[in-house]
Amino acid sequence: MKVIQLKFLSTISILLLYIILLHVPNYCQPLSKNENKFLGAGSSSSFYRNFDKYWNQLTPGNDGKWGTVEAVKGQYNWTNLDKLYNYSVGKNLLFKEHTFVWGQQQPGWISSLDSAAQRQAVEDWIRNFC
Repeated sequence: MKVIQLKFLSTISILLLYIILLHVPNYCQPLSKNENKFLGAGSSSSFYRNFDKYWNQLTPGNDGKWGTVEAVKGQYNWTNLDKLYNYSVGKNLLFKEHTFVWGQQQPGWISSLDSAAQRQAVEDWIRNFC
């Protein structure tokens, strides 16, 4: 009786595996092939391989945030952001900035400025970015 049950379960398992494998290619088709829609993902400078296989838009994560790029007032480090931008251009992906100004990711030095200087710093950041 147990031998029959094991054979039955083995047969069912093989059939299920076959059905799953038969339909997997349909589910693995990259959604990004639809050129009328942008399907993107946030990424850091250490993005994963084949990013462009699944996405047609790249949005930098913290690498594009003000606090990362200008952690020290007046000293801009575009290295990681440039890496992401150049990758997106090279792969013909739309590049979309995530957030220009956000309290959680603004540089620490901004809080030491008065409101007029803060406004000017925000304007400078946007101007330098664009």
